[in-house]
Amino acid sequence: MFTKSGIYTIKHQWTGIVYVGRSKDIFRRWGHHYNDLMKGIHHCKELQSAWDEHLEHEFIFEVYKHCPPHKLIDEERWSIQNFESQDDVRLFNTGRGDDYRPGARLLEDQVREIKTRLQNGEGVKLLASVYNVCESTIRCIKNGRTWADISV
Repeated sequence: MFTKSGIYTIKHQWTGIVYVGRSKDIFRRWGHHYNDLMKGIHHCKELQSAWDEHLEHEFIFEVYKHCPPHKLIDEERWSIQNFESQDDVRLFNTGRGDDYRPGARLLEDQVREIKTRLQNGEGVKLLASVYNVCESTIRCIKNGRTWADISV
């Protein structure tokens, strides 16, 4: 059963702006978002800015759609397109392209490079600096918590 897996939203309840994400374990992922937002290091700069400007209790974390893990990427893309087609909805998510993953600061080619460099013994701190991401992003790649579908 995939009850923890699916698409979720983080919505600022007064402006209606929405962040759309995907996870194999939505509640755990929400914890990561919350911690990054509280530390001021969230990868989505627009969401971080809104969080910093407004009160934490003005944001609503909701499960948008449950789906099995193998459908997460397609379902997330569909969900974002669905939100974008609505005139009264704006998204925190930015970026587009063939290898676009909503909310991601890295492209697939960069993740392949990171994985290769990790295999070659380069450190987390160095790679975080080179790719301009936080160390936890590199650790998540290293431990297979994110980008597990990308191989080198």
